[in-house]
Amino acid sequence: MPQQNTMPKPPPARYVKPPVSARRKRLIAVNIGCAVTIPFLAIILVTTLGITLIAALPVLIFGFAVIPFFFKINEDTGSCRIPLLISRVIGIGLLAVTLLAPPVCLGFSRTPLLYPVKRLVYAKGVKSYQNIGAFCEHRCLLPEKLPAVHEDYWFLTDQALHGPDGPYPDACLVFHTDTETLKQYAAKLEASREIKRQRYELTEDDLNNLDYFTDEQDRLAFKYRRLFNIPEEITGRMLRNSGITDDLSDADYYVPADKTNLGSGVLINYETGLFLAWD
Repeated sequence: MPQQNTMPKPPPARYVKPPVSARRKRLIAVNIGCAVTIPFLAIILVTTLGITLIAALPVLIFGFAVIPFFFKINEDTGSCRIPLLISRVIGIGLLAVTLLAPPVCLGFSRTPLLYPVKRLVYAKGVKSYQNIGAFCEHRCLLPEKLPAVHEDYWFLTDQALHGPDGPYPDACLVFHTDTETLKQYAAKLEASREIKRQRYELTEDDLNNLDYFTDEQDRLAFKYRRLFNIPEEITGRMLRNSGITDDLSDADYYVPADKTNLGSGVLINYETGLFLAWD
């Protein structure tokens, strides 16, 4: 009778997971970091919702499809290095535009150099205008560019994150310039069939009510509202934030011809060189 082998069988070899490369570790860390910051970025990005919606799809396509696709091929075969670099540059550029839009919209109110960018961010991110158009066309009363000579520049733009009755209006532009430039702006406004010149007069009751104001800013704000029907939000911002306290009794007032609300307007005061626009 053959003798049985009583020697114990060796345990099956355990699967040893290959070490993770340093490159993949960095990629995992970046992915985790991105996932953690997504909720916070979402809150910020809705401030310029129009731009966010436009850029969201391209950013997602490059971030979750194009870049990982070329990365996998490059890691496995060592090829597609140039397409990987190009896709990363495009993806980072799209993401940068999306992330920089909110701070541009909410800040830089006294940086004239950024006016064209801030105007574009406001038009596409806050208002979502299909076509911002030229100055005084398509209801846009914000000039396409600032005059070469200007002072006291102040451009405030609100964010898009608010209720249905939220900030109204959403933008206010103030600066002083020379008379010739103001006349050029006025000529464009008066030549447009979409813009009309309007004027209000102070009534006897208004004149009596002016005597009740002890604070000069409150008195001017009331006078501006009665003379030009300017929204209260605009008079408050103009007086408190921009420091403009011009006597606007002789200013020219322009509004969209098809608008009965207080959504947009332009004031031009030749005596002090003031240009004031809100939208």
